[in-house]
Amino acid sequence: MRVVIADDHPTILAGIEALLGPAPRLQVVGRASSVDELLALLSTTPCEAVVTDFAMPGGRNADGHAGLAGARQRIR
Repeated sequence: MRVVIADDHPTILAGIEALLGPAPRLQVVGRASSVDELLALLSTTPCEAVVTDFAMPGGRNADGHAGLAGARQRIR
C-alpha cells in the first residue's frame, strides 16, 4: 500500500515514517509539512492512504475537515 504522511512537526513525520517503513506491505511515497504541500503532493503522487495531522497551521487551504475533504478528492 502506498502511503503519504503529513504533519507540521518534522519529528512526528520522521517517527511515522520510521514506524511505517519496516512494514512489508507499506511504502511511504511522500511527506508533506502543510495542507498546501499535502494537496499538491496528492495531485502528483498516487497513493491508497494518507496519515495526517488534523490541524496544521498556515497555508492557503483550510485544515481540519476541509483539508481532509480536499485530500480525499485527490487520492488515486
